[in-house]
Amino acid sequence: MSPACTQDIPIDVGMMVALSWNSKGWRGQSSHPDDVSDSGFGDVRYRKSAHEWWNFDVDHPENKGEWVYGYFHPSGNSRPNIAPDARIALFFASRQPKTGLMFVVGAYLGAEFSSQGWEDINERTDREGDGDIGSDTNIRCKREHVWAMEPKTLLRLDPSHHLRGQRIGMRNFTYLERPQIQALLHDMMLTSTERMLGLVGGVFMKK
Repeated sequence: MSPACTQDIPIDVGMMVALSWNSKGWRGQSSHPDDVSDSGFGDVRYRKSAHEWWNFDVDHPENKGEWVYGYFHPSGNSRPNIAPDARIALFFASRQPKTGLMFVVGAYLGAEFSSQGWEDINERTDREGDGDIGSDTNIRCKREHVWAMEPKTLLRLDPSHHLRGQRIGMRNFTYLERPQIQALLHDMMLTSTERMLGLVGGVFMKK
């Protein structure tokens, strides 16, 4: 079903980020052993979990009020060069372990990024139950602008079309221009059976 266009979402920058695969649709801890053993992320194989596995668990108790909190893992010292008040069209992609194919799995539209997280959430969050409090979140998005695609209807990532030949690469993220953002939104609408709460067609880049 095509989502309803309800309001404009101003966007300063576009990004595609890589997530560790989650057979539960990034709605909580995966119970599928391949998600750990075949993960391309060493920390996931070591800890047997991943912070980003809760990115679309919008009903998690920590997501109170208007915000949904999530995570992505910039590799090494690579950090996005994004102003604290920037609004991001943030698309998530993940590689399916068995096939090796990359899929677009959802988006945060108008997201915020903070390498330090947010005091109101990180003082108390421990989603994985591993005692590691204070580093589980570094992105957030208004609840109505979270687009979680169904695991059975994910969009196959086409780098030549969706990324204009770029690669996400070892740093686990890449920047997107307006044509790439529009192409992704268009193709996600065609393949998704999920209704996104918020805008798709009216997302626009600030001048």
